[in-house]
Amino acid sequence: MMRCRVIATLLLLATVSSCGIQQDVESAEQLPTPLFGKVLWATALHRESCKPESCQATYQVRIENTMQRDANVLECSIVQPPRSPIDTLPIKELDGLRVPAHSSTTWRSSFQLAISAKRVHSLSGRELRCVGIDWHGTSPA
Repeated sequence: MMRCRVIATLLLLATVSSCGIQQDVESAEQLPTPLFGKVLWATALHRESCKPESCQATYQVRIENTMQRDANVLECSIVQPPRSPIDTLPIKELDGLRVPAHSSTTWRSSFQLAISAKRVHSLSGRELRCVGIDWHGTSPA
């Protein structure tokens, strides 16, 4: 009888403790050092389907990571030259674009932007300032 209670208690403790532990917690830390980049080129994907206030744009960016740790980038701010038709540029959804430590990554994105088709090309050559994140556990992708 005592042995059954001990076994039952151990099984209960093992069940409760294993339920409280999650191995793959999805959380991210914003890195303190910004990453910098540049829009290499940009074009309207389907010019005929663009509206005056929005257009599906395809663009290629190069992002540099000078830190000693890998980073992921979701979006960047357009910083130079001033008076850009939009303020931010999405880079990659969900887990972000991985940019390894001390390297640069070139990436092509396609997003619906709040910009006219004739202004999409004006994004080419724009300087970018990006926020890096570091995933802890499994990323959401």
